[in-house]
Amino acid sequence: MNTKLDTYRFEVVRHLLKYGAVLQRVGDRTLRPIGLTQQEFAVLSAIVRHGAPVPQNNIVADLLVERSNLSKIVKRLQQKRLIAVVSTSDDRRIKLLKPSPAGAAAFKRAETALRKWNKNWLRSLGDADMTRLSTLLWKLNANGDGFD
Repeated sequence: MNTKLDTYRFEVVRHLLKYGAVLQRVGDRTLRPIGLTQQEFAVLSAIVRHGAPVPQNNIVADLLVERSNLSKIVKRLQQKRLIAVVSTSDDRRIKLLKPSPAGAAAFKRAETALRKWNKNWLRSLGDADMTRLSTLLWKLNANGDGFD
């Protein structure tokens, strides 16, 4: 039985998918002059924000990405010399990711460019709207177990 709530759920997901595609394109276009893709920025951002070398597995959980996709992105970031991958002394199988100085600088430039675009795109939303939207998105994120 289709209820009004089911219709709203469907519409919300449809809009999230649409905005996801738009944000991917805009992010890639904004980050291209810096030499990053949106996916590379997301991974680099997670590494930089961690503040210390971070196990690669933690990035999988943080970003809800497939392990194989993350491995490809990590290799590209290594080739661009934006991150370093090191093994732990305890367990050589655990790979720790850390930003290089060039990676930290690229992150800062990318973050500045994206913040400028975000501010312009979201300019019609006031403080209360942004707080509510942020709260709702965090709530959806906490329900990440539904992605399997």
